[in-house]
Amino acid sequence: MYRRNVGTVRHCGASITVLLLQSDDLSSAATAAPSIRSGATGHFRTPGTLDQNRQSGHRYAARTQLGKGIAVFLNVPDSPEAAAFLERERAAAGYVMNLERAWAWRPDIAEAFVALRKQLTDRSTLTAREIAILVCATARSLGDSYCALAWGSRLATLANPAFAAAILEGAGADLLTERERTLSAWTQQIVRDPNGATREQVDALRTAGLADLEIFEATAFVALRLAFSTVNDALGAQPDRQLAEAAPSEVRSAVSYGRPSSS
Repeated sequence: MYRRNVGTVRHCGASITVLLLQSDDLSSAATAAPSIRSGATGHFRTPGTLDQNRQSGHRYAARTQLGKGIAVFLNVPDSPEAAAFLERERAAAGYVMNLERAWAWRPDIAEAFVALRKQLTDRSTLTAREIAILVCATARSLGDSYCALAWGSRLATLANPAFAAAILEGAGADLLTERERTLSAWTQQIVRDPNGATREQVDALRTAGLADLEIFEATAFVALRLAFSTVNDALGAQPDRQLAEAAPSEVRSAVSYGRPSSS
């Protein structure tokens, strides 16, 4: 049994208001998305998915052909710790997010990871908009649709949907402050080739107004985001349907990379 409800989803540290189909029990919520689980190998296209995505502004099916209902590659763990973890997530978000099905294998690591990330950002002087730009630049450079949708929506509320879409597409440099522009370029360097970083790039961050502490915090934050996205992407976590539907149309259209949202 499902109930329609409006709630706030927490993904990647971003809070997004969505229309939820809320399950009365954990077992239904945990199994609602993965309708195809056993015997599925490789990637394949579900008939009709491409047309549906075009109509809603998505371009996912043309580039990543995952089967309908396959939300993550791992099975949901059958343990009291996992059940408690997923129940907490369901209570907070109104449904079990696809990525949580993977992290449920080690709830202690998932919760420690969130706590570490919060510890880093709570004491940082980086602004909320700068942090959102860091995540969007990381997601774009890595090709992570999950965090791009979540944090693109967050950035849209901090600025506007067109601005968020431009950042997710790797455009809009003229819309950024010098400080934001330099942080975005630094993020791309970290994601693509950290060993290629230079002293001159760090000096450019200083010239843009960042203190050494902020440079360290931005670097550590991007590294944490990269680790989080890598786990989710490698284990096949698809963006939640609710997350995609809640994103502004400009954001959905801008995310032309990564895995498609689950159906």
